[in-house]
Amino acid sequence: PDGSAGFPYSASVGATGGQPPYAWSINGDLPAGLSFAPDGSVAGTPTSVGTAQFVVTVTDALGLRATRQLSLRVALD
Repeated sequence: PDGSAGFPYSASVGATGGQPPYAWSINGDLPAGLSFAPDGSVAGTPTSVGTAQFVVTVTDALGLRATRQLSLRVALD
């Protein structure tokens, strides 16, 4: 979901199928003030307005991978 500059943000990406546990990684940059954790969660307080595009990769316990390009928009509230 989109976020608002100066307000706390929290979201998670998810996966189905494969063999848990899943490990997550990101290629690209999130909006300033946000961070991505290995459990697939995004959290923080965005400090700038704009749209970030990035690629998220999930790897399951068997080493199988899937990727998806995502975007996150931060606007003024």
